[in-house]
Amino acid sequence: MGPLDWTKIAGSIERNYLKYDGFVVIMGTDTMAYAASALSFMLENLAKPVVFTGSMIPLAEPYNDARRNLILSMQFAAARQSFPEVMIFFNDRLLRANRATKYSADGLDAFGSPNFPPLATVGTSVRARTDLVAAHPRGYLKVHPVTDAHVLVIRLVPGFDAGVLSMIVEAKQSLRALVLETYGTGNAPVLTAVAEARKRDLLVIVCSQCPQGCVDMNQYAAGAELAKLGVVSAGDMTTEATVTKLVYLLSYYNTDEVARKMGDDLRGETTRLDSASAPWKRTSLMRLTSDKSQDLRFQLQRLIHKPWEVFQ
Repeated sequence: MGPLDWTKIAGSIERNYLKYDGFVVIMGTDTMAYAASALSFMLENLAKPVVFTGSMIPLAEPYNDARRNLILSMQFAAARQSFPEVMIFFNDRLLRANRATKYSADGLDAFGSPNFPPLATVGTSVRARTDLVAAHPRGYLKVHPVTDAHVLVIRLVPGFDAGVLSMIVEAKQSLRALVLETYGTGNAPVLTAVAEARKRDLLVIVCSQCPQGCVDMNQYAAGAELAKLGVVSAGDMTTEATVTKLVYLLSYYNTDEVARKMGDDLRGETTRLDSASAPWKRTSLMRLTSDKSQDLRFQLQRLIHKPWEVFQ
């Protein structure tokens, strides 16, 4: 499923929005995280649940996960006042759509949310995290159709020939944005090719290959250089959320405006680095404030700089 299909789904929800308390979208699992993420951006001021689901084993098989996933998705979709956002239900978890990714090709627990807790988990009872659910909107539903925004994702590997990237940039034609899946927190030794891309007004976004954590472009020298070139950090967004957010924004804004808006939290898809709730918020081990901690800091400094005084 691509942008045209996403627009059809959004249009169907819009036409029937006043008739139903919630919606269930059934589709294949391979591109579900992309479709669900896209819908989360396309449906502004959503006040009703939209639940994507599917199965790893077809419903026609005697043993399958389809029936359970469908029934529970319908129950969550009927909970109109509880979950006013786009979600994925799979196996035993209800996930925010733009935080979800498919990480298993053959397991029943195929989807995860590496940087955001499940909105609900199902066992003998339902344990819902209502404190995490999106707030009810104050305005009316607005549906934003999207077009094919020509976004390319490249995963860097050791020994990657940056010349290939340069060739892609030079022959970009309709390409508007390039997403680089980089090492760790944003380490990407492809400065020359990226500089050329920026000269050609090609938007460059940096994601991490690590499922958990966040891109911090000041962590390494290569990342800092990329930031100077105008490369945009995806923060802790999944690749699926990054791509679909780009598709949504590029359908309505120019490159500079998209670059500014990529850092905004539009639908709960990212955690700001300056947020107190950011689980990866970095701090120095030496930034200790209590009296005991200050004493420990002093002893550590002595151990590092004057070990003979500590062990004499």
